[in-house]
Order: sequence, then structure tokens, then C-alpha cells
Amino acid sequence: MPSSRFVQALFVSLLGTLLIASPALADSSDWLQVKRFRDVMDEAQKGRVQAMYEVGRKYERGRGTGRNLQKAAEWYQKAAEANHTPAMARLGILYVEGNGVEQDLDKAFRLLSRAAEENIPGAQYQLASMYELGIGVDQDLEQAISWYRKAFDGGYYRAKDKVRQLRAQLEDATTSPGRSRDTDRATTGTDTLTSLLQGRWQRNARPAGYLPSSISQCRRQNDVIRCISTAQERSTGNKTITYNTEAVLSNFDGERFQITYFNNVLEIDREDTSTASAFEEETTQAAPDDARQASGQQNFSHQLECRLVSPANPRRIQCTKDRIQTLQFFNN
Repeated sequence: MPSSRFVQALFVSLLGTLLIASPALADSSDWLQVKRFRDVMDEAQKGRVQAMYEVGRKYERGRGTGRNLQKAAEWYQKAAEANHTPAMARLGILYVEGNGVEQDLDKAFRLLSRAAEENIPGAQYQLASMYELGIGVDQDLEQAISWYRKAFDGGYYRAKDKVRQLRAQLEDATTSPGRSRDTDRATTGTDTLTSLLQGRWQRNARPAGYLPSSISQCRRQNDVIRCISTAQERSTGNKTITYNTEAVLSNFDGERFQITYFNNVLEIDREDTSTASAFEEETTQAAPDDARQASGQQNFSHQLECRLVSPANPRRIQCTKDRIQTLQFFNN
């Protein structure tokens, strides 16, 4: 009869062989993602331009490989140099954010303009946001409206609401000619507003879309700060949701202030992924099959009661979200 030590060693050996020889015993979705990444990388290295773009997307999303924005930017650059306009759009957004590349609003504007002219809806929406807030370009609401309309025509359904909002804003300016762009920059603000605008705020080492940060564009208007984030992505089930965040920072009282924000679903793209996401808690119920119905402003907003922890050294913000959750933000 074989000894117990021999049986134990045999069992361990067989188990190791099964794990190595049978990828199906591991997470099949991860294994498939890795295989797809290797296949598309092979095509990209052979010079196929679409594959270069797809490699960039996989590095940006962390699909089949570790998330690496610098490598994503490098592959987008290669595809962009071959006149691949979706790659120009993604690279332009990375330049807006300063993710994977050093922030360069001039380069971002050039890349996004080129992609927008070629009818890439994501570039059109981002370009419209830059014109709306005057970030990297002179503020021009008419241009913003024009690009939002084109983004809507291309499938960014939330852009229709932006057209309506900006038209109303222009009509208000016409009926109140005493207000100028200079007054929008306000003379009645506080030190807290200035401190917030000068920051690149993060939570858990990630940029905050509803505070001034590398992924948001913010502008002071009288005694409030309005922020619009760049387009972000989250995966839920078999869908990739493209969304952005709009926020209003207001009710400044010394070092205390409020943030009201909501998410806009811009686009829903079904893909083969089983990765769940915390974005589900930020949105309404699971999106129906009709992407047009699911897109647009979500049905509820979030409220944060915030304060600068040390006004003399404004590098930390503490907020209570929806009167329940305590959040900490740090100025990077």
C-alpha cells in the first residue's frame, strides 16, 4: 500500500498538471481577454492600423493586459500618425486629462478638432465642452452648440440637452446685456473658490470628475464653480458605458461648500466582458436594450456637504455624500 506521503505528493502533482493544462479551470473570461490582446497585438506589430488603435483601447481599459495609459497613448499616437481618426479622438482626450501624456490643451484641441471634423461623436462632444467652458480655447457658446448638435446626430444623446441649456444661457445673456464674460469671473468669491480651482483633486489616487482635476474642466461663474468631466468609461456586465459628470460647487461659506453632481450616459457599447463596476451604484437601473432610452442624464443627482480641512494649507477636502458616506479628497 502506498504511504500517505506518496499519495499526498501524487495528488499535488496531478492538481498542478490539471491547472497548467486546462485553462478552462481558470477564469475563462480573463483567459479569452488575454488571448484577444495577444492576437490584436500581433496584428498591430505587423502594421495594421485598426489593430494599433485596438491595442491602445485594451491598454486604456485594462482588457487582457494591465491598464497602462502611457502605452495606450503610444499606440494611439501610432494609429493617429496613420490618420486613424478614432485614435486621434482618444489621444486628444488623454492630452486634455494629462493621463499617459503630459497635459497639452493645444495638442488636445488640434487632435479633437481633426477627429470631430471626421464625425467622431466622442471628439465632437469633448470639443463642445472645451468651447462651452473656454478650456484650451476661447469660450464660444455658439461653437459649443454646433458641436453638441453634431455629437447628438452621431449618437451622443445627452448632447441634445446641452444644446437646450446653452441656448437658454445665450437668451438670458441677450435679455441681460449688462452681464459680460468678465462678470462671470466674479468679484464676490472667496479664498475657498480660488483654492479649489487651483487644485487637481483626487480620491483614492484617482481624479475626481466633480472637482477640478485632470479629468474635469471647470470654470468660475459668479459665486459658483461649474465642472464638466471628460468622457469616462465603466463596464457593467456585457456593456461598456461611456459617461461624463457635471457638477456645480456652490453655497460657499468660509471653508464650507456644497457639490451637486450627476452622471450623463453618453453611449452604451455592448462588448464581451464580465467585469462588474461600482458605476452601477451611480446610475439608475440596468440599461434597457434601447441605448437611446438609456442615454442621457440620470434620474437623480448626488449631494456632497464639504469643507476644506485646513484652509491655511488647502490640500484636503472632507465631504459627506448624500448624508451617509464620508469621502476624502486630496490636492495632487
